[in-house]
Formats: sequence, structure tokens, C-alpha cells
Amino acid sequence: MADDGLLKDGNDLYYAGDFPGAEKAYRRSVELNPKNKGILQASLNNLGVVLSDLEKYDEAETVLRKALEMDPKFGMIWYNLGNVLHDLKRFDEAEEAHRRAKELGHGRVPRMPFIPRIPFVPRFG
Repeated sequence: MADDGLLKDGNDLYYAGDFPGAEKAYRRSVELNPKNKGILQASLNNLGVVLSDLEKYDEAETVLRKALEMDPKFGMIWYNLGNVLHDLKRFDEAEEAHRRAKELGHGRVPRMPFIPRIPFVPRFG
């Protein structure tokens, strides 16, 4: 049975500032929840955010694009991908990703350069 405990643990570690610990929890959540789309997608999104915070931008981009393959209409993931592309100095692509996020109803798309990271905290049950 899939478990969202590791996702919650990752979120707690992230907000406590323990990015390496959060990375480990999100990776484990991805590994243990391959068939639970909600938990898997949230874990991939949050892993992408923490990888970006750890300046592992190339891997963050790969992870976020994998999350988008599951649901290309998830605005928050487009937003976080835009942040990563901005960090990679791929500004045109970043702008396009943020435009898509806004079109999909993700209203937290600020003007550059202020771009806060947004981990996803799912509501289960």
C-alpha cells in the first residue's frame, strides 16, 4: 500500500531548512509510490523544488518534466519548472513555463526576478 508519510516527512524537513533530508525523503517517496499518481506527482514536484534549492538545476528540470508527463495541466509544476529554467538562465523557456502556469490557473506567478519556490502540500483524506 502506498504511503504519503514520506511526502509529509519531506515537507516537514523542507520547511525546517533540511534540504538534504527532504531530498532523501522525496526520493524514497517516489521509489515507494510508483502507482499512486497523486503522491508520486507531488513527490516529484517537491523533489524538483528541493533539487533546485540545492542548485542541482539539471536534475531538477528532469524531475519536474517527468512530473509534467503525468499531468501537463498542473500549473504549479509549470511554475516550478519556470523557476528552474530561470536559474539555468534559459529565460525565454522560463517565461513560457510561467505563462503556461498562469494560463492553467496557477495565480502565484510573480514578475521576475522574485521567484519563490513552491513545494506542493497535498491534502489527503
